[in-house]
Amino acid sequence: MPDGLGGVLSAWAEDDPPRAQRAAATLRGLLATRGQGVGVWDGSALTLPGCPWELAFSSGDPAWRYTVEPGPPQAPEARLDLAVDLLGGLGARRPEEALLQTLRSLQKGRPSTARAHIGVRHGPEGDRFKLYVELPELSWRVAETTLAPWLRAPLSWHGEARNLRAALVGLGPGSQQIELYGGVDRLYGAELATLMAPSGLERRAPAVLALVRSCLTWPDGSLLPGPHWGFSHGLSPNGAPTFTVYTMARTLFGPDGASREALLGLTRRLGLNLGHYARLSAPLVGRRGFMGCHGMFGVVVANDAPLNIWIGLAPPGCAR
Repeated sequence: MPDGLGGVLSAWAEDDPPRAQRAAATLRGLLATRGQGVGVWDGSALTLPGCPWELAFSSGDPAWRYTVEPGPPQAPEARLDLAVDLLGGLGARRPEEALLQTLRSLQKGRPSTARAHIGVRHGPEGDRFKLYVELPELSWRVAETTLAPWLRAPLSWHGEARNLRAALVGLGPGSQQIELYGGVDRLYGAELATLMAPSGLERRAPAVLALVRSCLTWPDGSLLPGPHWGFSHGLSPNGAPTFTVYTMARTLFGPDGASREALLGLTRRLGLNLGHYARLSAPLVGRRGFMGCHGMFGVVVANDAPLNIWIGLAPPGCAR
């Protein structure tokens, strides 16, 4: 098993032993599909250190969350079908075959980047799962057109001129409705409302922009920092439309030590709770390496509810 696993399982066990037993069995089972031998815990594109599993902490969801890239590192082209089979073994209903076939076709010919991941959320009352399928080198318009039968509503922008790309499909097994993730280069603050418009949440753009800008330690400008930003349109558990905008944590906060300090400060300022984040990120205090453990940082909008944040974190023991 990979480094860093023991500390995570210990933190969970102290909090809720029965739930920790479920979580340990699920996580160990998924990680076991990586196989044995040299290199099985390295080289994954899921995290910056190459670790094939990543923790996630959300201020809007108290569940213990993580994502796993299953299967041997040498066989990414088979990962979608493996992930679907693994989810079936966990009791999740299989997505309809027409959707799976469409996703296979979108990945065809791209074996080195045809990745699929399994997202897991362990709540007090039970477990939830999500299938993530990468869509490499695909334009947003092609993805939206091809996947239209499974989208809640059209996600086009009137007069679209930017080179938006599709990045990922998220699917909760048992639901035939997908969440589509996209990416854009060099995002301007004024464009945020346009990205949010398909979900009818553009009125919340000033609040999201203010939160993002509050994270910055350099003067504001019309262009948000960093070369790449991501976004997604989806549904909350009660069916309300949601929008998420995200970028690498290091883009906003800097290396691991600075990211940890900034995130804890942000949660205190906003009155938010990131669960076990403070404890599990403690080994990163003062760490300055830029190829570190913090992954994506996102801001989540759901109707008029308070804004929430989430952060991805490769278990610190995985980083060399």
